[in-house]
Amino acid sequence: MTESNSTGIENGRLDDSLAIQNYSVYRKSLTEMPLSPQLVGLSEQDYVDAISNSDVTKLDFESGMGKIEVPILVPANNIFWYNTRLLHDIYGKSTDIDYAPPLPADSIFTEEAIELQMEFIANGGVLIVDANRDDPNPRLDPIVKRYGDKVVVENLGAGQDERYLNQYVSAVSFPGHANEFAKADTFFNVYSDLVSEGKIEAAPMDGVSLVDVIEDDEIDSIWQLYDESFAELGKNHPINAGYDELTFKKILTDPSVVKAINRSEGEITTICLFLTDLSQCTWLDPDYFHDNYEKALETDNLLIFLGIVTDEAKRGLDYATNVIDLVIEVGYHRNSSSVITFECNEISENATPILVDGAIKNSGIAETSGIDKPVSQLSFFAIRSAT
Repeated sequence: MTESNSTGIENGRLDDSLAIQNYSVYRKSLTEMPLSPQLVGLSEQDYVDAISNSDVTKLDFESGMGKIEVPILVPANNIFWYNTRLLHDIYGKSTDIDYAPPLPADSIFTEEAIELQMEFIANGGVLIVDANRDDPNPRLDPIVKRYGDKVVVENLGAGQDERYLNQYVSAVSFPGHANEFAKADTFFNVYSDLVSEGKIEAAPMDGVSLVDVIEDDEIDSIWQLYDESFAELGKNHPINAGYDELTFKKILTDPSVVKAINRSEGEITTICLFLTDLSQCTWLDPDYFHDNYEKALETDNLLIFLGIVTDEAKRGLDYATNVIDLVIEVGYHRNSSSVITFECNEISENATPILVDGAIKNSGIAETSGIDKPVSQLSFFAIRSAT
């Protein structure tokens, strides 16, 4: 039997619904944060986990809606996105590495929080800070301006390589169709209709197909294919690429996720994934997309591209091109424009935008606009003691 009280605390953990309310207040208190598709700071789930974690340093913040707890120092190993294996290899196995979330815009509160963060640094800790790449100073200055030569600011992971993530957003239109967002059926349902009408040939064993749910007997092999590809991409980067195993496997069984698969003699060689639900994208700020692409959201025409993975032994056979071609063809028959968005780090930015843009345009039935440059960029820094 669990214990609870009127504060919503159960077995030491704040009730998730109350924590989410607190998170909403917390996000609104960050009045100096620019609206961007990339979420600077903790995601909703990270926040919920942080304020219920005894290893997290927290302070009470008096907001206009009452007192809320604000995380000040969050151990990096509690946040999936940080590659703590690499960071500990660089900064030392026993070094404490904490993330510094953005602080509410309140001078008295901020002063106390910065003192706690500086104490952490002075005791040998490494503080991670994420920031808008074009203007990182609002995130760095509170400590740097106050403590000056007592601290060193460097690229996260040290060295000369700048660490960042770019977010690309592009409109996808189909010449010959009205350039507008219209309510349309799901990709899988449209695909199924095209197959039944004989306009697309079904290829369940050899070739490309769309599926609504990945069956249990294929989930583990797809996870292995995905994990190997993204682990390789992120092994020397302080920011992990891709999803954790549990989340990824949930995505494979979610009918709202667009899943294009190529099989050869019944074996999966390639999978291409697009999310259509912003709630599954903890690194994206929904407010940005509601402000800028409300019509695309209302009509289910926002596609979050997660990438394409192909069996290492079977690359070079145009499987990736084929799966994208099918998604575009089905998109054409949905009779609506779309918005596509995806993320790249400083390694993959030299390939992914070119591949996505080229694949869409090479279909001959679709056009893009806006992939030539990212709409936002995040940088990642480490602040440590100068002594």
